[in-house]
This record gives sequence, C-alpha cells and structure tokens, in this order.
Amino acid sequence: MKEIDKIALIYLKNGKILSTLSKGKDTYYIPGGKREGNESDIETLVRECKEELTIDIKEDTVKYYGTFEAQAHGKAEGVLVRMTCYTAEFKGEMRPSSEIQEIRWLDYSNLDKISPVDKLIFKDLYEKKLLGKNIMIQGKDYIGVGCGAFIVNENNEVLLQLRNKAPEKEYWSIPGGKVELFEKMEDAVKREVMEETGAEIEIIDLLGICNHIVENENVHWMSPSFLCKIIKGVPEIKEPTKHLDLKWFKINNLPEKLTITTKVAVDNYNKYVSKNN
Repeated sequence: MKEIDKIALIYLKNGKILSTLSKGKDTYYIPGGKREGNESDIETLVRECKEELTIDIKEDTVKYYGTFEAQAHGKAEGVLVRMTCYTAEFKGEMRPSSEIQEIRWLDYSNLDKISPVDKLIFKDLYEKKLLGKNIMIQGKDYIGVGCGAFIVNENNEVLLQLRNKAPEKEYWSIPGGKVELFEKMEDAVKREVMEETGAEIEIIDLLGICNHIVENENVHWMSPSFLCKIIKGVPEIKEPTKHLDLKWFKINNLPEKLTITTKVAVDNYNKYVSKNN
C-alpha cells in the first residue's frame, strides 16, 4: 500500500484554522507538504511554510500535535496520506506565494471544503474545543483580561507602538496584550513586551486598571498597566503585522491618537508621579 508522507502546520486563531487553496484546485489544505530527500520534519515545515506563505517559522516554538492518516485526496483508492502535524509561531508578513490562490480561515462548518485527512484533523480540534463555533473569543464574547507596560526611559519618554490591527487601528498604544490561562499578570506583561519589542523589562509598580470598552468594535477588556523600565535590549518592531511603528515620546508631547488604555495609563502615571514626588 502506497503512503504519502506529509508535514503540516496547525495554526489557530479565534477558533479557526489557517488553510490554503492551491491554484487550479478546489480543496483547501492546512499549510504544509511532502518532505524532500532526507529533510527532518522541522526542515520540511520551515521550507513549506516559506514557499507557500512567505513566513519564517520560529523553530523554538514548534510543538508536535499529532499524526493523522486517511485516503489521499484525488489519488487512486488505497493510496494513503500520513500527515504529521505541528503547531508553531512565525514571523514575517503572511501572503500567498505564486502557487497559492487563497489564504482562508476555516472552522468546523467547512468540512465540505477540505480533504479527508484534514477532516480528521478538524474533528480532533473540534472535539478538543479548539475549533469551531463552540469557541468564545476573549474580549468579544466575554470580558477579556489584558495587560500593558508603561515603559519610561531616563529622558522621561514613554514607549508607544502604532497599532496595525483592530481594535483602535492606527492609534498609538503602550506595549501589551492578553493574559493567558494560569499566567500571572506580571509574567504576561513581561512576555508581551519581549514578543512585541524584543526588550526585557523590570516592573516598578502597578499604575492602575483600565475599563477598555470600545462599543463600536464590540470589544471589552479589563487591562491593568504597569510602570516599567527596560533592563536589557533595544526595543524594535518584532510583529510587523500588528504594529506599524515604534517610538519614544515625551510625556508632555504625546500624539493625539492614543488608545483608551494608553490615555488611562498616562493619567495614572501623572497621578503616580505627583503622589511620589
């Protein structure tokens, strides 16, 4: 019995899975493909994702998810495909290569659009409540918990990033993000700053908590902000799909378009300075 050996990426976002449609095809697949020569699984994953999506897999984030086997789509009866799947993070701007017609986010309602082996993967993800309409989105379907870093340098400047995604796209914001399950807020803010800027920070104090509500974008978060300083590294944009720019601003000369959380953090910082001087 012939078996086709493939390596694939499982990348989930808001209860949906990243999928691709090759040119001239009518069936979606999760990213990946056949190994070449003596490639390892990771080498195959890195190459295929680069070729299909122009992204660079962060090899230190690669984790084995599972192996699935089914009848190979479009092949003679009895030809099987064995799909070894990994999860991973990536860097770079995702866009379809010359061989890919479309990038699409699918959920469990899209079983009619995918191959037999992908159906097994979708079912496994759905049963684990990782895929499909049973997923509630933090900050939209229920109140999310976020965190922010109000990073000040020796020149009394604060570090801000220009957002490239909703909510509050094209507004300046302090670095930060969501708190993961079982993660301490202090650990979350350090992780988010490292992921977004590559800098290591020290937390000085809690400034306050923001009721981050953007009704016209259906967003509701509770977001504490921490006064921080950089102890290692030079901040730079590490996630260009999320941020367009990164700059230091004088506290008394900030841009007009500030996110809600940043406005609250600035106000809390000024109160903190007045109280401690």
